[in-house]
Amino acid sequence: MVYELDDFEIRGEAYHFFAMEYIDGYDLSKVMKSDLPLKLKLEIFIIILRIIEDINEEGLIYSDLKHENIMVDSRNLFIRLVDFGSLTPAGGIIKEYTPLYDRCSWNMGDRTADGTYQVFSAAVLLMTLILGYKLQPDKNNISSISKALAKNNTPETLADLIEKAFKGEIKNCRLFYEKLMNVDISVKKKDLKLNALLDSIIAILVFLLGVVLVNLKALTPISLF
Repeated sequence: MVYELDDFEIRGEAYHFFAMEYIDGYDLSKVMKSDLPLKLKLEIFIIILRIIEDINEEGLIYSDLKHENIMVDSRNLFIRLVDFGSLTPAGGIIKEYTPLYDRCSWNMGDRTADGTYQVFSAAVLLMTLILGYKLQPDKNNISSISKALAKNNTPETLADLIEKAFKGEIKNCRLFYEKLMNVDISVKKKDLKLNALLDSIIAILVFLLGVVLVNLKALTPISLF
């Protein structure tokens, strides 16, 4: 927030300045790289989604949505969006964006400022929070995102919702929020059983390998010279 705009002149030179609010905190990149549980990351994202939803209800699209523009105010325990220069009237043309969050850069649509553009950007933000790193559109595609989420053991219902957001099947952030609130992120029992089975198989293989190595060592001739 800009509190004051002013200028002054000295020795024939004009100097312009403005006073802005200082936020004592950090941007969302720190949250992305942290080891926070998935549930907590989703709760943080839901707060961000509600903020974006309020902006959209004013007939505006916040086009340059990215980690660097989302601040966590550690003193007041708020999540704040900064740099509102990218606000675009709904139906207009997106002029300020970051390729990672821009659906046109992913070949998934145009740069029209609408609800599905905003949902796409939000879905990318959620994807990076879950994975803990960023995928770039010049090196990856939407299918690679799906594979990355699956490799990360992202709950299937959540991964499916993100994919729908990428494809433009979720029309606005309110609908995205409502669907996200109903997503089950718990691990299924069959998955738990499968993981336990895999752990058992790995343990047995490690044990057998150890036995083989011990036997081979016992059979190896020892030379004193």
